[in-house]
Amino acid sequence: MNPTREEALFALAFEKPAADRHAFLDRECASDPALRQRLEALLTAHDAEDSLLAEPPRSSSISRTTRLTPAWA
Repeated sequence: MNPTREEALFALAFEKPAADRHAFLDRECASDPALRQRLEALLTAHDAEDSLLAEPPRSSSISRTTRLTPAWA
């Protein structure tokens, strides 16, 4: 399957340092502001996802010694 232009530009922009993405998108999306907006949204969402995954998981409120009793018991 051939990637769409949007997919290809996202992949190229993603590989660039964040400081270089603005100039890259300026150049590649000069004639298509809607494409630029979609790519910026995708990159922002991807960067935000990474920051959430970087946090350690919160501990569960159920301890290992807690016994769960079914409602019918």
